[in-house]
Formats: sequence, C-alpha cells, structure tokens
Amino acid sequence: MHAQASSFISCPPAVGHGEETPPPPSRPGPAIWDDLREIYASGRAKAIGVSNFQPHHLADLLKNSDVMPAVDQIESSPQFTDQPLVDELSAKGIATEAYSPLGDTGGDLLAIPELAEIGAKYGKSAAQTVIRWHIQRGVVVLPKSTHADRIRQNIDVFDFVLSDDDMAAISAMDTGKRNSADPDNFDF
Repeated sequence: MHAQASSFISCPPAVGHGEETPPPPSRPGPAIWDDLREIYASGRAKAIGVSNFQPHHLADLLKNSDVMPAVDQIESSPQFTDQPLVDELSAKGIATEAYSPLGDTGGDLLAIPELAEIGAKYGKSAAQTVIRWHIQRGVVVLPKSTHADRIRQNIDVFDFVLSDDDMAAISAMDTGKRNSADPDNFDF
C-alpha cells in the first residue's frame, strides 16, 4: 500500500466567527476531518491539512480533534499578505501554503514597478522576487505555470536573499484586498 502525501479539507466547515453552526449540505463538516484523521492514523496519508481556514475555523476544528492540521492553504501575495494568519499558523506549528502566490490570474501584481526594481538589484524577475519573499516569510509557495521557461525561473530563487528593507517594501504593498473569495463570506 502506498501512502498519499497529503489530504485536505478545502473549505472551513462552517461560516461564522466561532459559532458552532451546522454546515449547509453542500459544505464539508467535521465528519470529513474525522475521515481524514482515520486515513492519517492508518498511514494512508502522511499529512492532512485544511484550506482557507481562519483562526476561528481552526479553533472549532480542534475542539474535537487530537490531530493538528499539517498545513493551511490560504490566499497570500504581496497585495494580500494575511500576515497575522501566517504568524498564528506558524506559532501553532502549521505550515502555510500560499495559493495565488503571484497574484490572481489577470492581476497586476507582477507589473508593479517596485517589484521589478527590487528584482533587478538581484538579477531576478518580479515573479522570482515574490517567490523569494514568500520563502523568506516561511510560506510554502507553489506557483502555477505551464511555460517551461517560467517553471525554470520559478525554481531559480535559492541563490539570493532579499534584504530586510526589500522584504519590508514588498510587505508594504499589502492592500488588504483579497483576489479570491473570503472564507467567512462565501457559499462554498
């Protein structure tokens, strides 16, 4: 039997700020986490995680669970850092994985002149600069691309380190505006 690398609940089990409301029929509930815990305990998955969970969703999940999620996959980019959540997850030993790490499809993140200027100091593209920024924040980043040249560039980010000033400048691009749905206000 081969173990699966990981399994996720892809949305919070209930909308709200800590209320214990039953999920709508179309939304996964605590029973799915119980199923994932069973798969994990049996060795069929090496890790289990969640996606789009905010602190109150995690608190509700952990009320009845002895298994901490290994990862929470959340939206994060320089324009929406979600740094308080990243910090809280880190403090709990939960890895943060960024989706839309280079901004959303059709977004303008990589066209921001400051990113190109920062990248030029290191001989890197705006995308490489953003990927490195995520890595230095301790965030797992898996940028999507179907272009071979971009895939090669996306991995070429381990031969430089952004300065503290450059890290701060990139973090200051945070608008607080999500490109994706708000996990607390979306009918999954």
